[in-house]
Amino acid sequence: MLDEFTRTAHTNAREYRFLFEANPHPLLIFDAHSLEILSANQAALNKHGYTRKEFLLLKLSDLVDPSLTQDVLQGIAASRVRTSYGSRHVRKDGTILPIDITAYDIIFKGRKCRFLMGIDTTEREVLLQELVQQARLDSLTGLPNRLRFEEQLTEAVAHATEKNEKLAILCLKIDRFKRVNETYGPHIGDACLLLISSLLKSQARATDIIARTGGNEFAVALTGLKSFFTVEGVANRLLESLSEPLIAGGCKLHISFSIGIAVCPDNGTTVSQLWRGAEGALQSAQVAGGARTVWLSPELTSALDERNELEAYLRSQVEVGGFHLAYQPIYEFDGSVQGLEALLRLNHPKYGAVSPAKFIPIAEETGLIVPIGDWVIEEVCRQLTKWKEQGLHLVPVAVNVSGLQFIESGFVDRMTSILRSYSIDPRLIALEITESTAMLNVKEVTSQMEALSTYGIRFSIDDFGTGHSSLGRLDQLPLSVLKIDRSFTERLGCAHGTDSIVRAIIALAKTLHIEVVAEGIESEEQIACLRELGCDHLQGFLLSRPVKPELIPSLVRSIHPMFAAIRAGVSTDSSQWPAPAAAQIRSSRETGNRIALQPILDL
Repeated sequence: MLDEFTRTAHTNAREYRFLFEANPHPLLIFDAHSLEILSANQAALNKHGYTRKEFLLLKLSDLVDPSLTQDVLQGIAASRVRTSYGSRHVRKDGTILPIDITAYDIIFKGRKCRFLMGIDTTEREVLLQELVQQARLDSLTGLPNRLRFEEQLTEAVAHATEKNEKLAILCLKIDRFKRVNETYGPHIGDACLLLISSLLKSQARATDIIARTGGNEFAVALTGLKSFFTVEGVANRLLESLSEPLIAGGCKLHISFSIGIAVCPDNGTTVSQLWRGAEGALQSAQVAGGARTVWLSPELTSALDERNELEAYLRSQVEVGGFHLAYQPIYEFDGSVQGLEALLRLNHPKYGAVSPAKFIPIAEETGLIVPIGDWVIEEVCRQLTKWKEQGLHLVPVAVNVSGLQFIESGFVDRMTSILRSYSIDPRLIALEITESTAMLNVKEVTSQMEALSTYGIRFSIDDFGTGHSSLGRLDQLPLSVLKIDRSFTERLGCAHGTDSIVRAIIALAKTLHIEVVAEGIESEEQIACLRELGCDHLQGFLLSRPVKPELIPSLVRSIHPMFAAIRAGVSTDSSQWPAPAAAQIRSSRETGNRIALQPILDL
C-alpha cells in the first residue's frame, strides 16, 4: 500500500514538473521574504533572455520595472491573490516585457513562497499602440487629426516659447465644400480632400505640422519662425499652392479657402489662446464672404473674448432663467392689435442689453438654443395664462423657432406637453420659422409642422423673400402667415423700389390663402402703400417697439392713436391726440408726413 502511494506521488510530481517546464507561459517561484527566484520554467527564461543559471541568481525585484516595485512588494506582503493584473518586467537587454500576472502563496521545499504565472502581452500592447495611433490620425488623408494636432501643437508652442521663436497657426476651411459633394458626389469630395492634403504636405517644411481637423477643415502650424514677415511669406506660399484649380476624379474644381491666422507670442502663448484665435479669425473670414485670409488682431481678439464671455454667460443664464421677453404688437389696418411677437432679450452685467443678432448665433453653435427655445415657449404660455387671469382678450403670440430646435427629435412632444400643462389653446401660438429652416430637412420639417398644425398651432415664414425656399413647396407646408422682410418694406414707394416684389408676395400669399404681415413699418407712406397692395397686418417701430408684458393689456384694449386720428379725420400730430393715447407714447417726432412713435419702454 505504501509503495503504491509512493509511486503515485512520484508520478504526480513528474507530471507537475512536466506541466511546469512545458507550459508555454512564463512560470516562476520566488521566496516571499527574500524575493530570491527559486525555480523558473523555460518560457520564463526565454521571455526574459537569461540562462537558467543567471535567472536563479536574480531576485524578483531585478525583473520588475522599478516604477512598479513598491506596488509588487505591497502585494506580496499582503499575501493576497493577484489575478491577471498588468505588470512590466525588464529583460536582460533592458527592453520592457509587458506581462499579465497571476500570483498566489504556496509552500515550496518547506518555505513560504509565491507562485507567479505570466502571459506575454507584447502583441496586445503593439496592437493597442497602433489603435491609439490610428485614433490620432485622419482615416482618409493619414494626417494628424484634431486630437493629435493639439498634442503636437502643445509641444511646438512650448519649444517656441523656450527658444524665443515665433509660431503661427493657420486654420483653413474649404468654402462651400458641401456643394462639391452635392454636385459631384462624395467620392470626388474625398479625392479633393486628398489633393489638398498632398499640396499642404508638399509645401510644408519638415518642422511644420499639418492636420485635418474637421470635414473640410485643415490646420497648419508653422514653427521655428524668426519674424512676422517669415510667417507671412510661408503663409503666402501655402496659399499660392492652393490657388490653382484642382483636378479630382476627372473633374476640374475651383476651390476657395477661408483662412484664419494667429501668431505666438503676439496673439497668445498658450495652445487654447492661439487655436481659439485662429479659429475666430477663420470665422471672421467666412462671415466676410470667404476666399480671404484674416489675421488675428487686437480688435478681433477683443471680439472673440466678448463672444467667449457671452457664451459662458448664456450657459449660466440657461440654468438660472436669466432671460426675459418683450412683446411687439402686430396691428390690423383699423388700429387694433391682431397679435404679438415674443422677442427674447438678454442683459449682460458688462455689455448691457445684448442684441439677439449677437447671442442667438452663439446659442445655435453651442446647442443652447434648444433649452432656451423651450424656455421661451413655456414663458409665453405662462404670460398668456397671467393675461387671461387679468381678463384680457387674448391674441395669438408668435414665437421664433430655430432650425436646430425645430428638427430636434422630441420637439413636437415637448411643445404639446408645455401647452397642455398651462391649458393653452394651441391656436394662440404661432411658430415663426425662416425659409432656410423650411428647406433644412424637408421631410423632417414637413412632418413636424403637420403634427403641430393638426394639434392647432399656426405657422408663419419669417423674413420671407430673403431665403432660398422653393416656391413650389409653399403650398405643401401648413402655413398661415408670410412675413415680408423689412428690407422690402423700407423701399416701398421709392424710385426703383420694391413695390412690385411686395405686390407679387402678397398675390402669392392670397392665392395660397395665407395672411401677410409686413415687418419694419417706419412711415405712414409705407402703411398707405401696403393698404393699397392688400397687405393684412402691420408690424414696426412706427406703431410700437417691443414692450414689457405689463404694457400689453393697455395696447390690446385700445385702438392705436394714429389710426384713431385718421378715422376721426383729425391730424396725426401726436400733440393733438387725446390724453389716454398720449400716455401710451413716450416721445414722438415729425418730419413732413413721417412720424416715429415710441411706446413708453424701448427694449
